[in-house]
Amino acid sequence: MEKVSIRRKQLSFEDIWAQDKILVNCEKNPGILDKESNLPDNRQIFNLLFAMQERTLHPAQPIELDQDKLESVAKELGEIIQKVWGIEYVQKPAIELRTPEDYLPRINEIEKKVYSHFNQEESLLRSPPAMYCSPPEGVIVAPSKYLLVHSKDQSESMRTEYTHLDLPKKVEEITWDRPLLEEILTEELTHVLFRQIRGEWKDGYYVTSKKINEVTHNNIRQWNEIMAQLTKEKIALSEKPDWKLYTAAHRVPLVWANRYSRSKYVAARTLYDHPFVEIAVADWGESGDDINNFYFDSDHPNHEKKLERFSAAFKIKP
Repeated sequence: MEKVSIRRKQLSFEDIWAQDKILVNCEKNPGILDKESNLPDNRQIFNLLFAMQERTLHPAQPIELDQDKLESVAKELGEIIQKVWGIEYVQKPAIELRTPEDYLPRINEIEKKVYSHFNQEESLLRSPPAMYCSPPEGVIVAPSKYLLVHSKDQSESMRTEYTHLDLPKKVEEITWDRPLLEEILTEELTHVLFRQIRGEWKDGYYVTSKKINEVTHNNIRQWNEIMAQLTKEKIALSEKPDWKLYTAAHRVPLVWANRYSRSKYVAARTLYDHPFVEIAVADWGESGDDINNFYFDSDHPNHEKKLERFSAAFKIKP
């Protein structure tokens, strides 16, 4: 494991919360967040999540999806993402649209194929994610309706409550709100670019997964989520203002509900002025009191290439 340290001004919790208030636009959407608050509290977080759900249930820009529309939206978003990242896709992913009934079985069909490459017991999804990306299979799968999952008991995990291929007790099918569709599809398209520039796409995913340990694997997965969130934020604040409420709400589990991913978020956010490709080659980062540390697992098949690119971008002497 190699560590690269960069001294830069840290984002405080107050700074991050101020960004949430910009995304939500307190003037235009009063009553969700307190304009004068310096930090979030449970009431404001609930207000934010409730506002997102209300907008999801009552789409302002409904879109009835078919394959052609989905591919058209993906093409537009892919071009925007490439500008933010400063690099082009190595290969465009396959895009599949599935009915709500076929969506989860299709995902688990892919998961079974992926697990067959490892000597591991299958761990299939038991409730449908909003959208799905499989780097080893090179595909993004989307449902034709937004699937809002209601668990039997909100304190229980939706992924342990149900048998493998059964849908949860209640999955509400909702017409997609176009800003929500775009925002979630951007997340998956960013995951594609993240894996490709790191050499973790298709067969590269299997090669990498067999070289690195579980801790590194999980840290890379979380770093991938952070980079997708930062991508959505940058686009929401520039080209897609209709995303802002969704993007702020999706930051809650990554930043406010998890101190480990919050540390990664703060580390990545301090390098926000650079093309994102230069940040994503690190395996993960962590914020400290006055310094950010970025880690590179020497067991990664592309370790030297990734470290060299990062060091050159941030003028780190070997």
